[in-house]
Amino acid sequence: MSTKKANDLDAGRETSQAGRRAWGRRAMLALVPLAVLAATGHQVLQLRAEERWREFSVELRRTPLPETRQAIDAGVERAFAPVYAAIPPLLDWHYSFFGQYAELGLALTGRLEGEIESRLFGELEEGISLVANDVGRVMQEEVLTEIERWFGREVAALPPGLSGRGRRALETLVEDARGHFVVAIGPTAVGAAVAGVGTSVGVKTLTTRLATKLAGGAVLRTTGAVLGRTIGVIVAAAAGIGIDIALRELDELLNRDELEQALTALVDEERERVRAAMGGAVEEVKVTALGEFVPSRLR
Repeated sequence: MSTKKANDLDAGRETSQAGRRAWGRRAMLALVPLAVLAATGHQVLQLRAEERWREFSVELRRTPLPETRQAIDAGVERAFAPVYAAIPPLLDWHYSFFGQYAELGLALTGRLEGEIESRLFGELEEGISLVANDVGRVMQEEVLTEIERWFGREVAALPPGLSGRGRRALETLVEDARGHFVVAIGPTAVGAAVAGVGTSVGVKTLTTRLATKLAGGAVLRTTGAVLGRTIGVIVAAAAGIGIDIALRELDELLNRDELEQALTALVDEERERVRAAMGGAVEEVKVTALGEFVPSRLR
């Protein structure tokens, strides 16, 4: 092969290689706008998802949770059932021979309120703790269900061409939200929020009112019984015991129903106070958990 032909061949190769390099550069330059567009589109989808999440979060903060409310109502009734059941035995004790003198002694030593609290509300704190756990589980499930519904609505509203990328963006948000609310809303969070509700100032105030009602009746009966026995010493020793029994039975006949209604009404007030306190605590947990929380951004 002559020198001239060899040079021509080398020049052709160089020209061909230069052409391929130039084509490669043009292809890369052409892909840059597509990459920018793809990245911008992904960011737009993320921003849209976050904006929609914020709207949903505000709406959820304002919206009552009906299943959680039902759990509170049913749980409070369950927790107070032993309190109502303890009223008749308390009155049996109150109208008994031993009870009237025990009440008087406890009242004089300032221990009657503690006795009433123990007899009526001994199981209430534990009952409310169990209710808080149940309510926390129901609330957690209800909030997560609402998030799943929101996710379904948002996916359905995506344009067909963006449904794949949009779904992935939404899945990221939902995944982060689940992890957040499993901790922020649940038995532990609700239990902490309602801690002390069963042994609050409301219960102390109630036992004071109950003690006043019971002690008043005990003092009247005991005074009457002592007078009866004093007269009985003159007439006969047995007469005093008979008068004591008669006074207690008469008091019970005339006043027990009214006293039971009064005690029940006071317990009703405490039950509603606890129900309202638990409802307020649950709302506080929900608002705090939602707060300004936004699931993680671009990944």
